[in-house]
Amino acid sequence: MLDTALTEQLTLAVITTYVFQALKKSRWFPWLTVESQKLNRAAGIVVAFGASIGVVATFDHTAGVLTVTGLTLSGLGHGLARFVQQWVFQQAAYKTLIAPPMPGQLQAGAEKHPPVLALESQPPVTPAP
Repeated sequence: MLDTALTEQLTLAVITTYVFQALKKSRWFPWLTVESQKLNRAAGIVVAFGASIGVVATFDHTAGVLTVTGLTLSGLGHGLARFVQQWVFQQAAYKTLIAPPMPGQLQAGAEKHPPVLALESQPPVTPAP
């Protein structure tokens, strides 16, 4: 198999999509949930940006020197293009693997009769004596 930057980005997009889904379902990571759409989107953007920008920072503890590389105009332009690719790949992975769309007939039926989700708190049912 030919390894390219594209296959690396696709693989990373699929992995991060599954990791995000697992985090949304876990109790020990309360910041991302199924209901926190805006925060989920922001976290996905941050991960896509970090996975693609190519700016590397290293810190030498003994010398106390922080070195940042990859901050060229060309490098940032390529990083921006990779960021867009990564974001699109993450969204495609989510829409196809985690939350695929409904089949055509269900979509047509949902247009005519949109599903209604009502979450109501109901008192517990007590058994009759």
